[in-house]
Amino acid sequence: MAILALLSGPVPTFGVMMRDGALFAIDEWNAKGGVLGRKVQPVVEDSQCTPDPAVNAANKVIDQDRVHYIIGEVCPKASTPVSEIANSKHVIEISSASTNPAVTVDGNGKVKEYVFRACSIDPFQGTVGAKFALGTLKAKTAFIMVDQANDYVRGLAEYFERAFVAGGGKIVGKEAYTSKDTDFSVILSKAAAMKPDLIYLPDYYNVVNLVTKQAKEKGIKAVFIGGRRLGLVRPRPEGGRRRILHQSLLAAGYPAGRPELCEGLRGPLQR
Repeated sequence: MAILALLSGPVPTFGVMMRDGALFAIDEWNAKGGVLGRKVQPVVEDSQCTPDPAVNAANKVIDQDRVHYIIGEVCPKASTPVSEIANSKHVIEISSASTNPAVTVDGNGKVKEYVFRACSIDPFQGTVGAKFALGTLKAKTAFIMVDQANDYVRGLAEYFERAFVAGGGKIVGKEAYTSKDTDFSVILSKAAAMKPDLIYLPDYYNVVNLVTKQAKEKGIKAVFIGGRRLGLVRPRPEGGRRRILHQSLLAAGYPAGRPELCEGLRGPLQR
């Protein structure tokens, strides 16, 4: 079994956690005798959350190491090309965190038979976020921050905006940034001027930490929400308050333990 994880690059924490979790599970199974009487032998490769390294890693573990199963990748821009390779070579791939529908469904809408995911997809997360904002937070206006070059961020922003507007909310502003930006003062000044009820920021921890810290310094008290990697953050002068969005699904009308609400369910895993 191969583990393709981003152990270097922009957000290695996700890759390290995925690798360690998979290795822990493998150790547990091996301690019980393995699977069908055989020990699981893990092969770990750094796929870097980037297409080319991920493709090289996938080809290597399939063609050289002869693995039959792949755990990973985390980032959609790496998981999608890996999924195409795995599917064409009839190797099972299970992504723990790639939420883009393109990971498991090709451009013609056909399901990739050998590719699975263990997480909610962008349409589900964006819609839940919008319903939570409208229903639980009673938000009427939202300001969106988006990295257009990041498939994960862009996808969530699109589905959130669509559901938020359809539910009667108003988008008072939308500003783009890049993954290399570290100063968000201009965008935050625009957001503050709009006085939104919430700011939607569906990005990774490295960006979220910077933005919310700078928002706090500017005295912005609007709620920040995003995907499962952000949850809910309410900047306050005495410090931030954090609550995981997944723990608020009931309030948004999505009962816990209902994976069938995600489209394309295949057994215990989600397409």
